[in-house]
Amino acid sequence: QRFEGVPVIAWDIALNASFEPHENNMNPVVAPIFLIPVGRRALIESEFEVESDITYSHREYQPVTLTKHLEYAQLDFFASKYLTVVAGRYAIPFNIYKERFDGRWIRNLSQEPLIFSLADSSGNGGQLRGAIPISSSTQFSYAAYFSAQTTNVVAASDRQSGFRTALFFPGTRIEAG
Repeated sequence: QRFEGVPVIAWDIALNASFEPHENNMNPVVAPIFLIPVGRRALIESEFEVESDITYSHREYQPVTLTKHLEYAQLDFFASKYLTVVAGRYAIPFNIYKERFDGRWIRNLSQEPLIFSLADSSGNGGQLRGAIPISSSTQFSYAAYFSAQTTNVVAASDRQSGFRTALFFPGTRIEAG
């Protein structure tokens, strides 16, 4: 009997709050993350975020807002050990922060990098990505993408395309590019 993988569901739950003399704000955030293997060569991954703004001011609650956002919902097809084909809604690979450190459960930095506001977005389209070993101590990583313009409230994106390349040194865990 062959083991094909087990679906994983993880939750990212946060409560951001601020308390002032005449106003209290609470911002609960719930973001479930789904990882569903499809055979040995594909993976479905998704994160949906729901955020609310609850304000208690001058002895009464203000109208509550609810914001929904689809961070990503993508199919990863592992075409070879050096190439992954991605289709769906994905994090734009403009920089590594959005892809690797943006989740609250990972984030360990006090503030986002200054460049983060330039690429804090997701795209709807396709992507080719991977890493190719150059030597035993160096890998060349790449990501090329295309995103179509979408005006959906939950999953909006701009029309854009681009690529990112880098050299990764696994021994020192340094990536430059």
